Amino acid sequence: MMANKTTTIPLKTPVRDRLKTYGSMGDTYSDILTHMMDEIERKAFLARLRAERDDPKAEWATLEELGWDK
Repeated sequence: MMANKTTTIPLKTPVRDRLKTYGSMGDTYSDILTHMMDEIERKAFLARLRAERDDPKAEWATLEELGWDK
């Protein structure tokens, strides 16, 4: 397993300044970027669920069929 090394990512000053606005006091750039990536993944997951829900070919089981109606 690799250790969590710190790296340097070059950013233009306006991008760095904008990135700062997404954090709270004490947040590192790593914290901010992790939060942003988590949110992107969550939204992508929800979009996939909505697309599957709206797919007329999707087959859904009822709660009764799953045995969760009790």
